[in-house]
Amino acid sequence: MLRELPPELGPNTVAILEGNAFMYSEATGDVPRGSIGGLLFADTRFLDCWRLTLNGSSLLVLDSAPVQPYAAAFFLTNPDLPGLRANSVGVRRERLVGRGMQESIGSMPRTARAFALNTRTDRSRPLCRCWSNRQPNGWKAMTWSGTCTWSPARSGAAT
Repeated sequence: MLRELPPELGPNTVAILEGNAFMYSEATGDVPRGSIGGLLFADTRFLDCWRLTLNGSSLLVLDSAPVQPYAAAFFLTNPDLPGLRANSVGVRRERLVGRGMQESIGSMPRTARAFALNTRTDRSRPLCRCWSNRQPNGWKAMTWSGTCTWSPARSGAAT
């Protein structure tokens, strides 16, 4: 009987590590459920699914790479979506590992339409914290572990 192995993440896998902690993800920064990706510490898997979506859809990769052995940066944009043209929102995702994982997410909207960025560990359970802060360079910094909605009418308010 052949042993079934989890699916690979593909040729553009991003791997970062610090001490006994390491994380493998797709080039988007996502970790699909059932893949070999995830956050591991001392041979224990703590996170086996991690997704960032915009209006419920996966993002497209512009560029991604480790910037230090323990840190990675992901530059993403949106696909063509109902009510939101392709490349209307730039997303910057920065990740660190060590004694856990820290992820910071910033968006650069080039649209007046509202959109929602969501992080999830699985399909049914969004995480629950979000805050944002407008930066002078136009990026909207969002550090979270949950759902964040940006609306131009609220000019920087996040829910």
